[in-house]
Amino acid sequence: MMVLVYALLLGGLEFGPGMRIDEMIDPSVAFSDLASAGGGVLCAIWDGDDPKKIWSVASTDGGNTWQDQVEVNDESTAYPEQPSVAADTLGTFYAAWGDQRGPGPGVICFSKSTDHGLTWLEPNVIATDSGVESVAADIACSADGSHIVIAFNRIDERRIYCTCSDDGGATWSDDVPAGDEGTGSQFYASVHWMGDDNFICAWRDPRYPYLYASVSYDGGATWLHPNVGIPTDGNDPEGDDIKFCWAAPYVHVTWTTWYSIGSHAYFEVYYSRSDSTGVNWWPEPARVDSGGHSIYRDWGGIWSPDSRTVYVAWRQTERYEEEMYALCAASYDSGRTWGVPAIANNDKLRCHHCSFTGDRKTGSLYMIWHSAELWFSRGTDDTGIGSEPEQPAAPILSVSPNPCDASTTVHLLGAGGLLSDVRVRDIYGRLVCRVRATTEENRRLDTSSLPSGVYLITARHEGRSYNANAVVIH
Repeated sequence: MMVLVYALLLGGLEFGPGMRIDEMIDPSVAFSDLASAGGGVLCAIWDGDDPKKIWSVASTDGGNTWQDQVEVNDESTAYPEQPSVAADTLGTFYAAWGDQRGPGPGVICFSKSTDHGLTWLEPNVIATDSGVESVAADIACSADGSHIVIAFNRIDERRIYCTCSDDGGATWSDDVPAGDEGTGSQFYASVHWMGDDNFICAWRDPRYPYLYASVSYDGGATWLHPNVGIPTDGNDPEGDDIKFCWAAPYVHVTWTTWYSIGSHAYFEVYYSRSDSTGVNWWPEPARVDSGGHSIYRDWGGIWSPDSRTVYVAWRQTERYEEEMYALCAASYDSGRTWGVPAIANNDKLRCHHCSFTGDRKTGSLYMIWHSAELWFSRGTDDTGIGSEPEQPAAPILSVSPNPCDASTTVHLLGAGGLLSDVRVRDIYGRLVCRVRATTEENRRLDTSSLPSGVYLITARHEGRSYNANAVVIH
């Protein structure tokens, strides 16, 4: 058992000293992930070479001490890689990864631990075995573990698919496409729970400069088409860096983009958010990092305790990989402005990849990173945790219910009076419905004849225009 001597923090956002948590004699960590069940219960998972296996370590006291590392995969595994881990609030951990075990091409495997990461389910469950090679799994679960969703890339179509389970991972649904058909190569999916039976999945595909996402309101059984565009800064998103967090009433997302000017390359970290539907995103994202060219930024994570305070983490490489940091920045105004990032690997340890999450029960922040070895640091912030969720400062257009089937109601929150000139357009900009003047009776829009999809609703009030997205599902 390993023991962390935790440093005294002096205030603000800070991280304690790094602690190595793997026990590999010849360390070769390639990919790692981290999940928190709350109350100090957390699990780190990674793939390591010689031989290629999936490993995990767990802690039940917020990272002060760690149990011995254990194997997640069973003995029938064959070259497992890129594991992902999620946790419910009951302390169960769920893991998924790509595996080359036969007889067909690559499959997505699943396992879970019901004893806080001490042991894992054997034999592993093959979550998807369609006969088509599947890679790059990402896993998410609802707070109570009643729904589990795995997103992955199917090589034959180069399209993002999902599979779901509502029995704790014992059985899995057929593969269901999350990405639209015919867009070109889709890859690096990220999936996350966003309350109730709702999940969101996003990825990179050739339709940039938007990120593209789909949402499921039935536990992952079906996904929204056409997909939803998340506005970016206009540059090419780095698809493997998309990370989500749900903290009512918002869905939060972070990603990195890159572009070049002359001989200089620029990598930038961005943030955006949506309401609980997962389709109403900011028209422009907020910049998180502090700038500079020829600085490589990627990976990381996002976490929020209350939707007003938000944390974003990323790896940053400077000076031709002489300095490689695991960084975390905080926003105390729901993502609009961001502070100077704190360094998690204070010991100047090299960071090739980092993963980040937090603990709503204790307020702690957790970061792992690796070069060849796997390290952990715990952070605290006495600045912003515990703030109440932000209240809208200006009127906003509300659509309820959303998603809807036969009808929905449009009204303006935070302002009196009636709306005028309400218009509904499809994703191609075509006008499909218009109400020139609304009364209390005709604020309800008839959507029964509209095909399932995402629609933009605009309305005017006292000379100003307001927008919202609505999802129609039949």
